[in-house]
Amino acid sequence: MLDWLYPPKCALCGLVGRPVICPDCRAEFPGPAVIPDLRPEIDAVLALHAYDLRASQAVRSLKYARETALASVMGHELRDALQRSGWAVDAIIPVPIHYRRWCLRGFNQSELLARPLAEVAPVLPGLARTRYTKPQVRMTAAQRRVNLQGAFRADPRVAGRRIVLVDDVVTSGGTARACAEALRAAQASWIGLLTYAGEAI
Repeated sequence: MLDWLYPPKCALCGLVGRPVICPDCRAEFPGPAVIPDLRPEIDAVLALHAYDLRASQAVRSLKYARETALASVMGHELRDALQRSGWAVDAIIPVPIHYRRWCLRGFNQSELLARPLAEVAPVLPGLARTRYTKPQVRMTAAQRRVNLQGAFRADPRVAGRRIVLVDDVVTSGGTARACAEALRAAQASWIGLLTYAGEAI
């Protein structure tokens, strides 16, 4: 009855009767993104797709169009990539958003993406966003660094742990670096960044 009332459809092309990401749209996803070294803050980076074509559409549709059905599919891709990576992981930490943004959106896309990764390691709320920051879409890399200074606080229980940060997309790397700085201050021993899409920084 529910399938009749709300037939399944591809969240990207909109064709009814297809899976959330249909085979035709899947064929239009770009390959992995080549992200420059983010050391010393981040030890390793893995971006499943370049932030382009259907991959960028998937990220935007999840975040802004509330196509939350995409989160499970994308999250399982992240889980598989993490399992293939060979990284030794103690905990998964989604990149947090401020509660004001959560109230507007109704969810944190990084938390949704991280759920399937609980099969690999515990998903922990190890970071808190301590202050609201301006949207960064039109900011330069330098402006983003200033905007994010002191915006995150890490749980002391991350000390000595190997952490994987999970986010939907990495663009300038500013948010990931700010998160990693907070984790380093709390004595995390190793930090990896796993993201669904990425741009060359």
